Amino acid sequence: DMPFRMMKQACGNTPSPVMLAIATCNYSAPHPDCNGHSTLFDGVVYLPELSGSRDTCVFEAEEGEEHGKDYQLLDVKLLLGG
Repeated sequence: DMPFRMMKQACGNTPSPVMLAIATCNYSAPHPDCNGHSTLFDGVVYLPELSGSRDTCVFEAEEGEEHGKDYQLLDVKLLLGG
C-alpha cells in the first residue's frame, strides 16, 4: 500500500497516529446566512495527567457575535504527542 509506505518512510519504522485540528470560520451575524459561530477543535481527547476525557473545543465564538477578528492559538506540539 503506497500511502502506508510513504507514512512509514516519513515517520521512521513505526508510523504514528495522525492527529488533526478543525477550524470553522464564519462571518458575524449581520451577513446573510451567517451567525458568527466560529470554532476550533484540537482532536486531543485524552491526556496522561487527566483521569477522563477532555473537551476538544479550544475556542467557540458566541453565536451572533458582532465584533472583529478572533485569534486563537493551537498547540501543535500537543497534536504531535509532545
